[in-house]
Amino acid sequence: MPDEPISCLICSDSGEIGRVLRVLSPNSALVMLHSREAEVAIDLVPDAKTGDKLLIHLDVAIALVEANESRGDAHRG
Repeated sequence: MPDEPISCLICSDSGEIGRVLRVLSPNSALVMLHSREAEVAIDLVPDAKTGDKLLIHLDVAIALVEANESRGDAHRG
């Protein structure tokens, strides 16, 4: 999946790929989106870990794009 915006089929807004910097709580994480940090909801991706790449739409992580390789998980997405 490319690191460029992806349009939402429902609202035509764009999603972004962000890398998890730190999980803040069971339902939020600090992520790097391009060159800025943002706090996003991870309720839909509860197994998100530091280093994972997430698809983020309107400050909500909606999918795990790529698991951090050090986790030992296979590529998902």
